[in-house]
Amino acid sequence: MAEGVETAEQLAEVRRLGVDQVQGNYFSPPVTPDRLMPAGARQLISTRS
Repeated sequence: MAEGVETAEQLAEVRRLGVDQVQGNYFSPPVTPDRLMPAGARQLISTRS
């Protein structure tokens, strides 16, 4: 897995190297837990904590 991919050029290079799992700001900026998880999942987690 390649982490921190921020540009199309970086994506092309990691793909050229055979990496097939990539993450980084090129695909999505950082998100808060509220945006990441649906409300029901947040409620379930908070009741189990």
